Amino acid sequence: TVIITSSSADLRYLLLILTSGFTFFCKYATGAMVAFKAFAMGFSSEFLFLSLKKGLISLTHPALSFVLFSAAELLIVCVVVYLSVKATLFSYDFRRLRGCKKLILRSPIIYRYIFLFLTAIGFVIAVNAAYCGLSALI
Repeated sequence: TVIITSSSADLRYLLLILTSGFTFFCKYATGAMVAFKAFAMGFSSEFLFLSLKKGLISLTHPALSFVLFSAAELLIVCVVVYLSVKATLFSYDFRRLRGCKKLILRSPIIYRYIFLFLTAIGFVIAVNAAYCGLSALI
């Protein structure tokens, strides 16, 4: 439950990007998600760095904790950017499928898109599990 709780914000980003692929304003929604995630990573990293510098947080290995946090967040940001691009490309392909509902439900494009997001959700949970495990060892 700790890993799912720590992954919940990232999983919300992924689910919002997934649903935006089925809409007409996908490029705006994914752009906003990437920008918000980048700002959140920057502010969180700066807060952690300043807290460690001023002594507000006492960790046994502060430099290693900062590097570990930055690496985990950078991996997740890379996944968010990659999925945003894939969602934007999918939205154009999905618009071409308009018409018959049977054609839409049988389209392999949708199944590949959903499989990509399920794989990304597993990757984000694995990265957060590794981060929680390594931060517990530090």
